[in-house]
Amino acid sequence: MGGGKPKPPSAWRAAYPNATIEVINRETYLPFVLPPEEVS
Repeated sequence: MGGGKPKPPSAWRAAYPNATIEVINRETYLPFVLPPEEVS
């Protein structure tokens, strides 16, 4: 897979200036989809 931190498109950043972006990958998938109390 590619290296480095991905950047959202500039049009998206302009439309949603206070938004955050999360990268979901194999390591972060379960914490992303499960409620906080179920993540170990």
